[in-house]
Amino acid sequence: RALWAIEHPEYEVYDPTYLLFRNKERPWQTCSLDLIAVERRTGNIYIGEIKTGIYHAKWNGPYCPNNYFVQIVHELMTTEFDGAFLLGRIRRQLMGIDDAAWDKHYFYYRNNPAVKDEAKKIVKAETEFVEDIQKGVLRPTLNLCI
Repeated sequence: RALWAIEHPEYEVYDPTYLLFRNKERPWQTCSLDLIAVERRTGNIYIGEIKTGIYHAKWNGPYCPNNYFVQIVHELMTTEFDGAFLLGRIRRQLMGIDDAAWDKHYFYYRNNPAVKDEAKKIVKAETEFVEDIQKGVLRPTLNLCI
């Protein structure tokens, strides 16, 4: 987070570690974020997700891995922020010093057609899931006492 802030002075960077975001219309829809970046010029607010991983073919293409795309879209629909970054640090090996690690960065605007299309699917699936739990069709595997 700190390194990215140094490399991108065009953003005011915030650490949201202890914040939980909740959607106004769907209060069951929550998320926690790795980074919040506010663009100084426009005031636009962006999510930053930071990932580390071992090399896998899913990091090769021009698009971020599907599981992270779903996470980003969920977060965009929850927060209603303007866009999201996925910042990946990829290593060749699990242990030891890896002098060949590289960074992968992806960016998505909330109004991007692919994001909007995925958002419809995600909100529908999440809504159905919550309704099934409320109806007793599904039971959570873990009891939480709050």
